[in-house]
Amino acid sequence: MNSNKAIFSTQSNTQAGHIPGEFAADLTGKEGLLAKLTSDGFALPSAASDLTLWIILEGGATSGTVLPLTPLENVRVRANGTGSKGDILVLATGGDLGKATKLAAQTGRLFVLGIAEEDWEDEQLVLFRPHPHYLDTGSAPTAFSGATPAATGSSNAATPYGFTTSAQADALVTTVREIRAALVAKGIMA
Repeated sequence: MNSNKAIFSTQSNTQAGHIPGEFAADLTGKEGLLAKLTSDGFALPSAASDLTLWIILEGGATSGTVLPLTPLENVRVRANGTGSKGDILVLATGGDLGKATKLAAQTGRLFVLGIAEEDWEDEQLVLFRPHPHYLDTGSAPTAFSGATPAATGSSNAATPYGFTTSAQADALVTTVREIRAALVAKGIMA
């Protein structure tokens, strides 16, 4: 038991490192692949957005051993394709679910595994540092839904909507225009 956890009674039955687990399907020969946890046990992912926080260490028909991903230690996962040290790894798709591949032109919601710590070849167990999180790549910039602000002009209404001076309102309008221009330049807004 971790000595830091020992003083907290609410953490008395937790476990670090590899853990035994029940499998939702036969995972014999699936060592080095990523797994998700379902209500029936550990299973291979079915989509690139599945939350796969475990690596299968020992496969089996109904149970085996998995290792949780943690940024505290690097681990190895089966690779799909080739890549380089420093590449961001995401879940592979198609017939390669459970493997890792480099982030390239994929779109949509992706589950990021972490960062490769070495160059790799297809089917290699690539060393990486886990940093699991979701990445929403989107598919195209979102069009601006409001009226496009005029390029020039100032607030000269008799009631400046809470501003003491028209200069304050003009400063806000200028800031909004600058923000919009920056969003357009980044492709976030059309």
